[in-house]
Amino acid sequence: MRKAVVNNDDYDFYSIKLPLRMAFNRRLKKVVLKEVEKRHPKLSLSTKLDSHFSVSGGMLKADVAVMENAKLAGYKRLFPKHKLYLENTGSQDKRAFFSEKNWKSLVLYSILISVFLFFSFKLVQEVILQQKKIEMKESMYLGKVDSEEKTENLLSPDEVVSSVYSSVSKNGGRISAFSWKNGFCNFSINGCGTDNILQAQYCVVSYKNNRPFFSLSIPVKAEEYVSEKKSQKTGTATALSHMRGMLFELGADIHSEKTSDDAVELCFSISQELFYTALKCIGTEADQADWVETVFTVEKNGGKNKVEIVFSREYENSENEMSSNCFRPALLTASYAWLFKDEELKLVPAAKKASTKGFILPRKENNRGQKLGEIRKADGSLIIYYRNEGGKLAYEEIGNAM
Repeated sequence: MRKAVVNNDDYDFYSIKLPLRMAFNRRLKKVVLKEVEKRHPKLSLSTKLDSHFSVSGGMLKADVAVMENAKLAGYKRLFPKHKLYLENTGSQDKRAFFSEKNWKSLVLYSILISVFLFFSFKLVQEVILQQKKIEMKESMYLGKVDSEEKTENLLSPDEVVSSVYSSVSKNGGRISAFSWKNGFCNFSINGCGTDNILQAQYCVVSYKNNRPFFSLSIPVKAEEYVSEKKSQKTGTATALSHMRGMLFELGADIHSEKTSDDAVELCFSISQELFYTALKCIGTEADQADWVETVFTVEKNGGKNKVEIVFSREYENSENEMSSNCFRPALLTASYAWLFKDEELKLVPAAKKASTKGFILPRKENNRGQKLGEIRKADGSLIIYYRNEGGKLAYEEIGNAM
């Protein structure tokens, strides 16, 4: 039979998606008619409706054409014994509309096709699901390998902090805050650009009074520790007492301290002038007590340096090395203590004579114990801090040593 094409202006076309189970429902014709009425308000006895069914995306799809009876009669008069195909539906070479056919036969045929397509779809869906499971397992394995490789490529905190401190020093910059916790080293840097600073090339640099400043956060390799399963050391209270006494003698403001079964937390503020000495003494005391620093932060607070430290006690690292070989941020920061000096802070020498009072009476040079640090005052005199034979912190003030 020959073909004739119905002009696009002479019909209305609708695609209606229904649940696939509707293919087996006796109310299918009524449901389709109701959906068409929603879309085509002029539907009446003066119009003719025809449809084709298919399965698409797991849904039953009804393609419905609506045409006025008068226009349809005109086409059949002009094109007798022709099959009518719709223009601009993409289906004129496949499906004829408005041909004489029985609705029940059409539905039965559609149901058979739908059942076949449904089970074919389920089979394909199962194959795709199994393929996705295999791909997911491979992805999880590759992701785990990739994660392990990324972790292996991370630098240790000692390497990161040493590199950043050294680069900032060479660039003439300053550090206003530093923290090491949760697997990250975070820095607040000012007075220099990002040139030659580890992983700082993509940092956003801001300016205040023409002075650059930026923040830098670098992930580091985690240091893993395992408990030595030893009895509680009796020196815990002694070490903490030494730290507390030293901080009081240096004029520090102790904000809080907390002791638990396996950790010691300490928070204090110290002036920039005595910042080096405080960190040096605390770091040395922790090293001798076999305490491992797991959290360390420094930030500016009211013109002083606020320090927060969390120590873990009686621990070895995962390679059974002694805790003295672990990362010591307090001692490392002490070596670069001057980087935390505020450039705008101007120290005015005290008018009164410097006191010679110390923790103990001054000793001769050759009788000093372990030297912890020294401070040269504005008048040229030198204060040397050391630990005496009894393990207590002491200092000796020497006159103008310039």
